[in-house]
Amino acid sequence: ALGLCKTVSSSSFEPENLEADYRALAEKIEMKPGQLFSPIRVAITGKTFAPPLFDTMAAIGQARCVERIENALSVIRCAASTTAE
Repeated sequence: ALGLCKTVSSSSFEPENLEADYRALAEKIEMKPGQLFSPIRVAITGKTFAPPLFDTMAAIGQARCVERIENALSVIRCAASTTAE
């Protein structure tokens, strides 16, 4: 999901394009869209229920989306390493 967010051209960072790209990713990795979208929603908004994901992503912009997903991944990695010790 992070890789896709980074590689989408800024001119394509519109809700309709984002939704199509992320639905295609979900299909490619054999996940239901909701299974993919839910963790992305939490990473982007910090909430499990929020305004439409792709509208929110387009509104805050690509750079902030990448930053927020990277931050969420850092938190997950930190938590995983703490529990593994």
